Amino acid sequence: MNSLAMGMVVMAEKFRLHSVLQLRRTHQEERQAELAQAVQAAQILHGQIGEVQQQLQEIEEQLRAASLNRVDVDHLMAIRRHQANTRALLRQLQEQQQVVEQEIERRQTRLVEANREVKVVETLEQQHSAAQWELFLKREQDALDEFAQKRVQADVE
Repeated sequence: MNSLAMGMVVMAEKFRLHSVLQLRRTHQEERQAELAQAVQAAQILHGQIGEVQQQLQEIEEQLRAASLNRVDVDHLMAIRRHQANTRALLRQLQEQQQVVEQEIERRQTRLVEANREVKVVETLEQQHSAAQWELFLKREQDALDEFAQKRVQADVE
């Protein structure tokens, strides 16, 4: 097989591995995007929890101020209801945050697996390329040796 034909064989075999590698990389990018979405959701929840905690502190201050002044039972009850609703909202956000954190862990695991799959195919591709290159070099050396042998024989005759 001449070097042009050998180059075509290397390209054809590399193309198949390259297609698999592209699929794995696409899968990896999808996993990265999913993880990024989950992390963004966690950041949003973290911000919301901070805001609700700030609201609870403000409610506590309102309760302290209301207790120092003349006691208005209706106003005090309204503040307490608002406090209870805000605490319920905080619990709900914290539960959502736990769910999102579990989802982040799950997506991180999936990304690690996708990274491993890409690495496996990249390693196979490198090994295949190295083997094909070695085969090509051996064939070229054999052709050169055969040419040199024929030349020596022609010189002897």
